[in-house]
Amino acid sequence: MGGRRLRRLIGAAVRGVHRPRLSVIVRAAGTGPHVEGAIRSVLNQTFRDLEALVVVGPGTDALSSGEQVATGLSARDRRVRVVSCGRDDNRGADLDGWLDTALKRAKGSLVTVVDGGDGLVAGACQVMIQCLEQSGSDVVVARSRSLTPATGAGPGPVPPCSPRLAQPLDRVPEAAEELVAGAVMARRSLWASQRRPGALRAPAVSLPARTLAVLLAATRMDILDEEVYTWRAGSAARGLSADTDPGGLLAEVEALAQLAADAPEAVRRRLVAGRLSQDLVRLAEVAHREGPDFAGRLRRTARRALADADDLVWEAIGLLDRLVLWLLIQDEPAGAVELEELIGRRCEDLGHLPLTIEADTVRPEHALLEGITVPRRLAEIRERRLKTARRCRHGALAGPQDAGGAWLRLGLGARPRPY
Repeated sequence: MGGRRLRRLIGAAVRGVHRPRLSVIVRAAGTGPHVEGAIRSVLNQTFRDLEALVVVGPGTDALSSGEQVATGLSARDRRVRVVSCGRDDNRGADLDGWLDTALKRAKGSLVTVVDGGDGLVAGACQVMIQCLEQSGSDVVVARSRSLTPATGAGPGPVPPCSPRLAQPLDRVPEAAEELVAGAVMARRSLWASQRRPGALRAPAVSLPARTLAVLLAATRMDILDEEVYTWRAGSAARGLSADTDPGGLLAEVEALAQLAADAPEAVRRRLVAGRLSQDLVRLAEVAHREGPDFAGRLRRTARRALADADDLVWEAIGLLDRLVLWLLIQDEPAGAVELEELIGRRCEDLGHLPLTIEADTVRPEHALLEGITVPRRLAEIRERRLKTARRCRHGALAGPQDAGGAWLRLGLGARPRPY
């Protein structure tokens, strides 16, 4: 009996002294029974020198399946530790509470963050840490994928490229495209809220915003062309939704836009043309339900993210989104009316956009632009954005990549067909 007690005391002492290389923070609040799969995806990694910090909070999750699962697993695996947060610390959109509380408890020098409904791919931690050991970088960024299979037949799998090691962010701006925290592993100090003046000028109100702050603070990073993280619909790792939390998404976009303003130009363009433009358009579609204060904030945020019509970033934005965003940043009352009308047309069946050729330039048909005041260059589709396909009986059909599919009238009596 004395021997067993001695072994337990020795084990407790070892656990108190040992500092694992990696801390994986798992957010359990609001995820219910899915959290068990998230925790097990951490414990089943081939890289064993890690800990799983499971963050639980008050309310319905405090005594429900999330905390019960975490507590049960911690009793069987010493690598699992349960971190409790107060009610104010565990709000879904406010990271300054639960994430910073977990970071203070983390023992690892490296950190990644997993939402409770998501999971790490087998072997993910091993391959990410191998990159960091080889390069000495601050951060490694990999890819993620949805757990929900995509509909339709897409392209086949593409062999992964070799890792790009020890790169500055302005050389690899694509690292800021996904902003999925679980696909990013970084030094613990980069994840912590930056308190020094000028280090983090925007509030990290969501995991994507905190992830962008991590990338901007890194000196060198590795780009790993492998999927290491899987996420479910509604995952906090992917950000908030305009349908379920438009106010939270607007706060997230405000933070991302503020961070993007200080980012390298190549990174800013990637963020605006990709994530920010899409989120701003989604918010514009629901703004009529949220009131004038919401609409005013949305317009100010859009103006912060998008410059004048000569900014090259406009060319990387889809045509319909481009028109919506241009009207969104206008102050004139007429612009608000035009925006409402355009959003109404956009919500119609415009999956195949009618195009025409004017003075050797591809433009939407006049009916689409009727009553809309927009600079001419923003309503044009540049030649490099077009692909041409040959049809044996119907001639050449051009389809713009930025219109999501198109009709092109060839002017020779040919019947328009979708590209």
